[in-house]
Amino acid sequence: MERYSYEVLGERFACSRWSRGCASNCNFCLLETYGAGVRKKSVEKLAAEIEHAVMKPGVRTAYFIDLEFTVLRKQVIELCAWLAAQPFRLDWCCQTRFDLISPELLVGDEARRLQADPLRRGGRQRRGTRAHKQEDHHGADRRRHAHGARRRHRVGVLLHDGFPGAQRKDMDDIYRFARKLNPTYALFHVAAPYPGTALYEQVKNDPNVRLSDGSLFPEAIEGPLDVAELKRLTRSAYVRYYARPGYVLSRLAKGELRGLWNQASLFWRFVRA
Repeated sequence: MERYSYEVLGERFACSRWSRGCASNCNFCLLETYGAGVRKKSVEKLAAEIEHAVMKPGVRTAYFIDLEFTVLRKQVIELCAWLAAQPFRLDWCCQTRFDLISPELLVGDEARRLQADPLRRGGRQRRGTRAHKQEDHHGADRRRHAHGARRRHRVGVLLHDGFPGAQRKDMDDIYRFARKLNPTYALFHVAAPYPGTALYEQVKNDPNVRLSDGSLFPEAIEGPLDVAELKRLTRSAYVRYYARPGYVLSRLAKGELRGLWNQASLFWRFVRA
């Protein structure tokens, strides 16, 4: 396990899956690949797998790669309660949607179970960091997302560039929205029109936009902006976001020296590529 690491969490890293499927209906996602509904292991089954991973191969950090980890809130609370009672330390993260994190997961005893303030824990405390996704930069309730981000000490946000009809101003709005949220990790991606999705059909039937190429899996959606410009704007968003003095100083102030060093190394390779 010493050969596996994740720049967000650290060394001796492994992935784990609790559920398969998704309860949402994002227009860019091909849910057919996951089947209908959400199927989930029992808390006891997942707990046994975690215990084995920690005690046998020596896992110390984990990423639950479920599409929406908190879709079944009661089971999440049970799992966090189990983790908090264990003698071992496991630093972990997951991904979910803002609207699937209820107040019950962030206040009182349940907040301590979910470790909503992960960077202030010590000893044998566990920490849970969450990565969220924004499905649509036009329809998202940004005030709700901003309020949710302020309630979390450490959060990641995924933002998509290049939906049909997107213009330069839309890209700038996405970047400003990321800066307003100011998460520890911001990910900017060009939206891909995956065959079989509602987004793909929308592009095919809209005379004002087009697929970026004629391959089975087109890279992007072109309209006012072509794929080269979308890539340039996405790259620019990364550089502008992570090279801010305020961002670096805020990470230093939290004492995240090791994490910041790993991030800086990744960022330097990204800039040079």
